[in-house]
Amino acid sequence: MSQPARARFPLTRRSSGALVADFLRRQIIAGELAPGQRLTQEDIAAQLQTSRVPVREALVILEQEGFVRMEMHRGGFVLPIETSISDNAEVWELMFGLVARRAAARLTAEFDSQLAQIAAELTATHDPAAILALCEDYLDVLFDAASAPPVARTVRRTRARVIDTIFDVVPDAIETSRSGTLEIIEAIRDRDGESANAAHAAMQRECLDLLMKAIEKHDK
Repeated sequence: MSQPARARFPLTRRSSGALVADFLRRQIIAGELAPGQRLTQEDIAAQLQTSRVPVREALVILEQEGFVRMEMHRGGFVLPIETSISDNAEVWELMFGLVARRAAARLTAEFDSQLAQIAAELTATHDPAAILALCEDYLDVLFDAASAPPVARTVRRTRARVIDTIFDVVPDAIETSRSGTLEIIEAIRDRDGESANAAHAAMQRECLDLLMKAIEKHDK
């Protein structure tokens, strides 16, 4: 199989490992990098006009996220997107369940007021950038209300990178997230963590279904 297509722009001035990982993750999720495809530091660095150091960091990030399998002296190999996305979603769902239950049980008047304001703004907008920002705002409130443990915050950071990429590939998922987030906020404000978790699971499944359909369409 061929290596990734040349980037639309050089990464000479954006050479951090995180940025290179963002670029490769988008290609994997969009189906531009096929399962089993080999990724070498030398080839990627040449294509992105950067050094091997950020590429090495990027491959480590993607291995930790489950998108790449690293092999000694051979480089990285792209893993099936269905497995990678499903594994990430399952871990996030478990963590979200913990956070949702704790937030619902510990919700204060201050946090409730903040969620109400976010819900009002989400209801009033269909602007993708505003929706993305508000969805992250509501998670900030949930995690603070739940006094979420550090491990949950680490999983959230990984989830945020993956979700951002999915939204780039499947813009329709943004509206799904908007409506789903409104349901979750309503459940949390009702102090019903289980219903919040169920609404989140339904929203996540719908987003993943949209992604899989987009990948299947790309492969045809």
